[in-house]
Amino acid sequence: MYHPICRAWLTSVHALEVTFESSIGNCTREVKGSGFWFGTKHVSQFATNRHLIDYEYKTGEPRREYEVSRMKIWSWKHAGPPQAIDIEQCSILVPKSDQFDVAVIQVQQFAPTAGHGRMGASVGESYLADKAFESDHLEWGDQVTFASFQAWHDRRLRKPIVRNGILASDPASEFTSDKIDRTRIHLLEAMSFAGSSGCPVFANARGVRVDDVTLSGGNFRPAKVIGIMAGHFRASESSQAASDSSTLLHSGLSYCHKASVISDLINGEIAAEPRSWIRPLC
Repeated sequence: MYHPICRAWLTSVHALEVTFESSIGNCTREVKGSGFWFGTKHVSQFATNRHLIDYEYKTGEPRREYEVSRMKIWSWKHAGPPQAIDIEQCSILVPKSDQFDVAVIQVQQFAPTAGHGRMGASVGESYLADKAFESDHLEWGDQVTFASFQAWHDRRLRKPIVRNGILASDPASEFTSDKIDRTRIHLLEAMSFAGSSGCPVFANARGVRVDDVTLSGGNFRPAKVIGIMAGHFRASESSQAASDSSTLLHSGLSYCHKASVISDLINGEIAAEPRSWIRPLC
C-alpha cells in the first residue's frame, strides 16, 4: 500500500525563471524549470539543477558570454494570485565535478520555516534520503511521485502538477549509462518533460503505520525526497535534458540525482564551487 505525498511537501516546489544576458551583442536567454525549498531555520535553501543557473554548463558556451542577470522564483499561497519573487542576492553551491547536475541556492532575504511562510512550505533536511535509506529502505519498483512545472501546469495559479512513476533501477547498486555522463543517479519509469528540471522526486510512504502496542507488523516506511530530476532518455536511447522542448521521442525513462548528493554538497563531502550572486543594477 502506497500513500500520497503530503500537501506541505508539494507546496515546497516552485517555478524558477533565470535570465542570462550576454556581454557580447546585448542578447538575452531565458531558462525555466523547477526547484524546491528545504532546510534549516537560519537560511532558505532552494535545490535545483545546475544547468538552469549555469549557461556554460547547459550549452558548453563560455560562461563570460552569458551571465545571470535576473533570477526569480514564482511563489503562491493557498489562495490568491502567484507572486514573482526577485532574488536580489544569494550564494550558490555547485559541484566542481560536472557529473552532478545539482545546484543549491542559499537565500538570506527570506526565511521560510517548515510551515507555510511567504515562500510556501519547505521540506525538512532530515527528509532528504541519505545513503543508508537509499541502500536499505528503497525497493526496486517502489512508487515515486514528482511535482514540477511542465507545460501543462496550472498557469493561472502557477501551481505544479504531480505525476507518478516507479524506481526502475536497483537502488542497491549504482545505475550507469554510456548515454549520459552523470553519476549517483536513480533511473525512473516516469514522464519528465520541459519544466521538470530541478524538481524533487519523492518515494511514497508505504505500508501501514502501527502505533498501537497491541499491533505489530505493517511494513511501514516513511516518505522521503530521494532525488532531484535531471533529465530523460529519448526513445533513440540518446540522453535529453529535462528542460529540452522535445516531447516526441520520450522513452518513458527519466533519471534523477540521488538526494544524498544534495546533502553531501552542503556538508562538503562533494567538493563545491561556492559562488556569490548579486542582481545587477538595471
